[in-house]
Amino acid sequence: MKTKIIICITAVSLILVTTPAQSLAGSRHHHHNRHWEGAAVVLGGIAALGIVSGLIAQPRPPRVYYYPVPPAYYPPPPPSRWVPAHWQITRVWEPETLHRVWVPSHYDNVGNWIEGHWEERRSGGRWVVKRVWVPGHYQ
Repeated sequence: MKTKIIICITAVSLILVTTPAQSLAGSRHHHHNRHWEGAAVVLGGIAALGIVSGLIAQPRPPRVYYYPVPPAYYPPPPPSRWVPAHWQITRVWEPETLHRVWVPSHYDNVGNWIEGHWEERRSGGRWVVKRVWVPGHYQ
């Protein structure tokens, strides 16, 4: 913006300084070139006005600033810690199972003798507390 103003002021001052000198300067053939001198002054003024108005009126695109993208930040990994192998007591879900059990010979409640035989017994799912071996690892 400042450069446009400086250029305009310089152009106008040059036109004003040079125009009176040309119009007042005389020559031997002053009467022959009078029309051409006037036309030259008018055309020079119009050209200067066109240049100055073009400089002022010409819109400038706004400046675009490009900033580099900052690098992504990744926190440092935590220090590795070795956990040695050990037994750990955990609760484990034991699903429903079928067991074949030998029932030895016996008397029932009424007093009848019953021969030994195999029976299938179901055990429902349940939580069981067990010791589990955990191998060594980094944490």
